[in-house]
Amino acid sequence: MKPERKNKFGHLIYIIALLFSSIFVFGVGVVWALQTMGVSPTISGTLSSQMSIIIYGLALFNFNKDVIIDRLKNKLTFEAFWNGIKLTIIVLIINIIISTLFIQSSEVPEQTQSIVERNSFLMTFLFPVIVAPIAEELAFRASLKYVLVDKACWKPWTYIILSSVIFGLLHWSPGTMGLAHVLLTGLMGATYSIVYLKTDNIYTPIISHMLYNGLVITVASLV
Repeated sequence: MKPERKNKFGHLIYIIALLFSSIFVFGVGVVWALQTMGVSPTISGTLSSQMSIIIYGLALFNFNKDVIIDRLKNKLTFEAFWNGIKLTIIVLIINIIISTLFIQSSEVPEQTQSIVERNSFLMTFLFPVIVAPIAEELAFRASLKYVLVDKACWKPWTYIILSSVIFGLLHWSPGTMGLAHVLLTGLMGATYSIVYLKTDNIYTPIISHMLYNGLVITVASLV
């Protein structure tokens, strides 16, 4: 195996092993610790998932403050905000197409419904609309690009595919709409990755992700 290919393969194994360690080792440990302290399963599960994603992203950056700051160098400008709005419209169109083709029921997805029914600002707004988009975009867009494209010199299209597959699979939920949800979030992830590559501004996908989650939760609440 050529040194360059070996290096690329090593980075691929690294991001998968780190993902497993973050989600299934660190995450499970956090759930156990929180529930031992009397925290409810719902809150402990949400906290552990977000903490796991944050740790995953930081680990991909090697916990290097300078690298993280460099990824956030672009300011939150009006252009980034406007691009985020346009990106949200594209993602909503993707949602409509997937829903029309693969979801035969008008019911709200179980994962979204469970968020709406929690009747808590922390669980229905702060985490899904603010914390999750920031953590997920930094981890699955900025951090993965840093490892795959900047360090391992993978082609941009391989980064788009890998990041969207990981993003989609981590959003799988039990139920009849599980696979459709994976496809939807995978396509969303691919769209966000393409835009991030084009703009080099992580704030655009973060804003879109926030707007999208907020709209979905609002519509589900009304339904």
